[in-house]
Amino acid sequence: MSVTITVGDTKPAQRKFERMKRRVQVPDRAWKRVGIYLSREVNRQFSTRGAQFGTPWKPLAISTKIEKRRLGFTPAPLVRTGRLKRGFTSRPMDIYETRGAVAKFGSSYKIAAYQHHGTRRNGRQHIPARPILKVTPVMRREIRDILERYIVGDAV
Repeated sequence: MSVTITVGDTKPAQRKFERMKRRVQVPDRAWKRVGIYLSREVNRQFSTRGAQFGTPWKPLAISTKIEKRRLGFTPAPLVRTGRLKRGFTSRPMDIYETRGAVAKFGSSYKIAAYQHHGTRRNGRQHIPARPILKVTPVMRREIRDILERYIVGDAV
């Protein structure tokens, strides 16, 4: 006993595969969505003062708080003029480069690297590391899901 199965018109499936192939090669619309997602996560990082990505930022030194207040700035860490935060939370981010299946997001503001990694002076910590953008396992899954939905045509 046997069953014979005949596949009918394969053109719709072929068109869908071609569309998926193009989307894998140039996922620009998906990268925009990823940028929006990352901006939102960094905004949460600022509003939780570092706790969003797992480790709250160390508080500012008393002298820094006094200086910021004297100059009329907010006492919040990493926020003086707002430029640093805007570089990561504005759309598009300050650094937004895409080349096919590769994208780069971030800020070109030099202070960002100093704040993110911290600094040392005379062998001692001068500015503690206060991570701004850190890709967590949850974020990796979310980004993968955004790209997957775009490639198979379910969203974006």
